[in-house]
Amino acid sequence: MIVAQAILTQLANFGVKKIYGLVGDHIFQLVHELSDCPHHTFYPVRHEETASLMASAQAKLTGEIGVCLATGGPGAVHLLNGVADAYKDKVPLLAITGQEATKDLGTEKKQVINQTSLFAGITCFSEQIVHQQATGDVLARALSEAIANSLPAHIVIPKDILSQPYTGQIFASSPYLNTLPQSPPEVIKDAAARLSQAKAPVILVGKGGTVDSQEIMQLAEKWQAPVVLTSVAKAMFHHDHPLVLGGIGDGGSEAATNIMNRADVVLAIGANWWPEKYLSTNLTIIQLDSNPISLATNNPIAFGLVGDIRSMVEQLTKLIKKSAPKGWIEEVNKERANWLELINQELAQAGTPCPPASIIDGLNKTVASDAILTLDVGDHFVWFNRLFQGSGQTVLLSGKWRTLGFGLPAALVAKCHYPDKQVVALVGDGGFVMTMADFITAVKLNLPITVVVVNNKSFAMEQNKMVSQGFTPFATQLTNPDFKLFAESCGGVGYTVSDSHELEETLQRALATNKPCIVDVHTDTTPPPKPK
Repeated sequence: MIVAQAILTQLANFGVKKIYGLVGDHIFQLVHELSDCPHHTFYPVRHEETASLMASAQAKLTGEIGVCLATGGPGAVHLLNGVADAYKDKVPLLAITGQEATKDLGTEKKQVINQTSLFAGITCFSEQIVHQQATGDVLARALSEAIANSLPAHIVIPKDILSQPYTGQIFASSPYLNTLPQSPPEVIKDAAARLSQAKAPVILVGKGGTVDSQEIMQLAEKWQAPVVLTSVAKAMFHHDHPLVLGGIGDGGSEAATNIMNRADVVLAIGANWWPEKYLSTNLTIIQLDSNPISLATNNPIAFGLVGDIRSMVEQLTKLIKKSAPKGWIEEVNKERANWLELINQELAQAGTPCPPASIIDGLNKTVASDAILTLDVGDHFVWFNRLFQGSGQTVLLSGKWRTLGFGLPAALVAKCHYPDKQVVALVGDGGFVMTMADFITAVKLNLPITVVVVNNKSFAMEQNKMVSQGFTPFATQLTNPDFKLFAESCGGVGYTVSDSHELEETLQRALATNKPCIVDVHTDTTPPPKPK
């Protein structure tokens, strides 16, 4: 076989089935081999940033390594944003970039740049293949490092090497790469004893706990502990459960903030973010995570557990001896009732243009309970964190990188993996325009996603922050295209909504459309309330 074939065979051995990328002359041979490769599906996009964001979103959605492919020079540079997103959110990704021929390395040849240095700061491994017989070793190491460390890796391949014969080894994936460390039973018993002493307990759930929502709620019921959610966990836990207090952070629930400030013990499950600026400093934090590195990233913790989250939650539920006093649950119920009254008033807002809260109300009324929701960054994200009433949905977002443009690529990859599920992207007008060329990709690949564009003709979050800090909100206004006409010109379906009374019906029609669809919702720049 030649090197390009060896690369695809090696990727297949590690379970890679989908590759996202954009063709370029440095990777012609590899794309040629992909054209009839039985092991992989190649998803050609219109911008390399979309490819890397799709690879990152795939890893977040499935836990499997995402792979993106680009030519060298500008193509490689365009991948950086999605690779950084995977790096900050600690998910496995492999970026493969082409390069000019080996004879041109280090010269002034067009598009030659030191790519390994370029990617070094946002990967756990970045190396260039300099001889065809090193292909298997370098690629297997890159894949292994990415999977074992749950971080991005990167390899560079000069274009002349891709067509060279390869006689080296093709490596099998190690079954131990995903092996988790595990706290021993006596440590779990010690944690349960500490939890049993709590008089005002709270459970904080992050991304790592979303797949175990049922088990976590069983623990909450036995321990009589309210559940507070980070943004990525917001939709998975059912809003109508009496122990669920909603989100915390920007735009979060007053009930969640108030109760956490009165708590004496917080059990943080799968949360690698700590809402420090919203909380008092005298909390006892017991943290449970599958990754031991996460135990060192939050406020100083009193006790840490590492291992399979579901298993440890089930063990803690069995071992906890004492639930919280009745007075604590009475406090929780009171705060929750006040919170529900407040958000119901906010959700009832109506008019022209659509109040931001009414957009979330429309989603609450129309989105399926098993839908996948992808979010961009901006005020709409904060409104979602505040008002969305989850019933089991999966949320994909750019957690710690917070890049604009994430919502559409994440929706594409969600539909690729789960074609029978409803996929909705909630995006701002500023963020959507950054990657909207790949709405054409949705049409080309027949991916019937629904993109809800929160159109306030501005970078509203930046505008509101600048005004509040005494700055002139210069350069925050946007001139937007007609998103309905854009959708139709691409071969999709478009709707425009200016009055909130039309919103629910329009969303229902869009979600029932078996084509890629854009719902352009005209709204204003009202900022989300800050938790008091």
